[in-house]
Amino acid sequence: MVETNPEAVETPAHEQKSESKVDYFWPFKMERADAWMVLFTAIIALTGIAGFVILRGQLIAMQGQLDEMHSSGEDTKVLIKTAQDSADIAREALVAVQRAFINVSELKQESIVGNDGSIKSWHLTPVIKNTGNTPAYNVSIVVISPLYEWILVPQQFNTQKYFKLSWKVQAPRDPDDLIGQKLGGPNFSRSNFSLGPQGTLSASSLTQDITTQNSLDAATGKIGRFIYGSIRYFDAFKAPHVSKFCFRIDGFQMRPGSFEPLQDLCAHWNCSDESCQKDKENYEADEAMALAEPAPPPAVYIDTSKEK
Repeated sequence: MVETNPEAVETPAHEQKSESKVDYFWPFKMERADAWMVLFTAIIALTGIAGFVILRGQLIAMQGQLDEMHSSGEDTKVLIKTAQDSADIAREALVAVQRAFINVSELKQESIVGNDGSIKSWHLTPVIKNTGNTPAYNVSIVVISPLYEWILVPQQFNTQKYFKLSWKVQAPRDPDDLIGQKLGGPNFSRSNFSLGPQGTLSASSLTQDITTQNSLDAATGKIGRFIYGSIRYFDAFKAPHVSKFCFRIDGFQMRPGSFEPLQDLCAHWNCSDESCQKDKENYEADEAMALAEPAPPPAVYIDTSKEK
């Protein structure tokens, strides 16, 4: 009799699975489907890493380009500013050389001789000239002579105070204050005309006929003692300008064979453009000081005729 194991159950043939037939992926003991899944996952991960690396490289390259563009922009700004500065310097040089420049170079003095050969008077003429290389436009000029100065005494002064002021400060009021005056105004005023390059203003009314008595009267305070004025104009580059001038008559100088008015520059109002503002400040300071002190005695003339 053959013994059988009751626990041994015969497996049906269709349910039997041979270990030799399992689909493994070498060298790992893993079924092929699982292996492909791992492989695809790794590929996706590597692709993501590669994409990140590529993207990071592109971002770095873009940032470099932006930095370069920014640097180029700054360089461009520097170049533009340098070019602008050079253009400004060139323009200033051109304006300085070519612009109109009106000034009064001298107070021309001419003796007027009578029929008997003696000097009767002197013609004093401020020489107003455009020494620039381009015309001056919209020119306005005011000129005041000693014969009219007392008529123009500022309202805040009487004649005595103004006389004191003139001796202490050695200058009259600001001639700009008289531009545009009509009644009781200066003896010469002209506006809105042009003066060509190297041109001189010619007007008979600019000339002041000063006699011996006039000069003595100026020294003793009976009339004024200044020939002064202001000139305002525009140059060809449309920039405004101002020139002021002032000469004073200090009596007469007498020498053997010579007898002529003494003239000199005033302490103020010989200026142009920016310097005139500083000059005005200095005048106002001198004016305040002069009004606080007594006036010195005026000198009538210097007599040197007895000199050996």
